[in-house]
Amino acid sequence: MTTTAELEKRLENLEIEVSRLKAGLPPAFASTPESGNNSWVRDIVGMFQNDPHYAEADRLGREWRQAQIPDYDAGVKSPQ
Repeated sequence: MTTTAELEKRLENLEIEVSRLKAGLPPAFASTPESGNNSWVRDIVGMFQNDPHYAEADRLGREWRQAQIPDYDAGVKSPQ
C-alpha cells in the first residue's frame, strides 16, 4: 500500500518533470486553450490552404470513408 508521503513525493517528481518538459517547448506549444492564450491556433489556421498535396489527401480520405459505408439499397429488392 502506498503511503501519503510516497504519493506526495511522486507528485512532486511529476511536477518537476512537467516543468522541465514545458521549458523545452517552443512558445507556440507552451500556450494552451485553458490559459486563454490561443496564439498557436492562429499560427496554424489556413496552413494547408491551396496545398495540392493536402487537397489530394483530403479527397482520398473522403473516398475511403465513403467506401466504408454499406450500400443499404443494394440488398433491397424493389416492389414489383
